[in-house]
Amino acid sequence: MNTQDDHSQGQTKPHSLRPSFTLIEKRDGEEVSTYFVSPEDEKKQEEKKRKAHSSVRFLCFLGFIYCSIFGIGMFIWATLMTGMAVFFLFQNRPLNHSLLKVWKIVWKTSLAWLGFTVGLISPFLGLTFLAFTFSLGKNNTIQNFLNHFIRQVFS
Repeated sequence: MNTQDDHSQGQTKPHSLRPSFTLIEKRDGEEVSTYFVSPEDEKKQEEKKRKAHSSVRFLCFLGFIYCSIFGIGMFIWATLMTGMAVFFLFQNRPLNHSLLKVWKIVWKTSLAWLGFTVGLISPFLGLTFLAFTFSLGKNNTIQNFLNHFIRQVFS
């Protein structure tokens, strides 16, 4: 039979008769609660998780592209500056200082690129790597900014 015929005759198949509920029991003087989830609620929760993971993966993809383009550009710039420093036999102090800063940016960009690459596969692991890596940095600009802001507000 056709499913449209079933619906028109009033014969419908039940999807799920088990609702979500919480069972509260008293055991040894303590209340123990157990939560039972209906199959529809389980599907909704799994769908929400998949949507959340896909949006984080998309952000990791954007970060991956940005770090790739920015990293390549900074690597070219650092290579040119290194060539200039070699030409001047590393005697130009401002150039040497700038050279160190540029290579640090290249290094941090490559670490961010690695974190976003891992984040494409496992968003939790990739973002944890990024947070851990940049929280261990010597000059954490976000922390310095927050300290300065808090001191301004409360003093």
